[in-house]
Amino acid sequence: MAIMTKMSSMIMVMAVVLLGAASIATAASGVATFYTQYTPSACYGNTNMGNMVAAASDSLWNNGAICGQCYRVRCTGPAYGGSGNPCTGNSVLVKIVDRCASSDGCQSTIDLSKPAFAKIANTDAGVIRVTFDRTATVRCTGPAYSGSGNPCTGNSVTVKIVDECASSDGCQSTIDLSKEAFSKIANTDAGEVKVTFNPTNCP
Repeated sequence: MAIMTKMSSMIMVMAVVLLGAASIATAASGVATFYTQYTPSACYGNTNMGNMVAAASDSLWNNGAICGQCYRVRCTGPAYGGSGNPCTGNSVLVKIVDRCASSDGCQSTIDLSKPAFAKIANTDAGVIRVTFDRTATVRCTGPAYSGSGNPCTGNSVTVKIVDECASSDGCQSTIDLSKEAFSKIANTDAGEVKVTFNPTNCP
């Protein structure tokens, strides 16, 4: 399990090894559309957050917990039987600022601003298939607490954030890595290590 908080730079945190958490995994997939009015938004009201933004569907909204999170989105092809290839081959980084509610007619997984949509696909397509994920680059800096020796391999690992590490569930680290990811940066016998990690920067 893993938790991401808004951080402007690399900081010292603790990482523990836990199967299934922040992992080297495939991105989530879904359908993207675009919209053109960015204020007011469900997350920030009348505050202008720029135009590299998106609205989250009900399945992602999680009572607004997704507000402010940033996702890397890639077009993978036409949706709903569309023909041709609308994708530009680029990806785009967007900040979640609004909700795309099914009660308002939303039929996509993520509703991108029109400029964000245009970076990854021809806007004439209107709706496309996409993958999207959150990532962080993690590097071991030494043993945690009173651990001795140097457990670090000297490598870094880029992981996708796929779950939450909740304190209510006993989580005591800032980021919990999958065992595979942990082994890339440290000896798993250490169990927990000091790390720096750099979340995907929001636009």
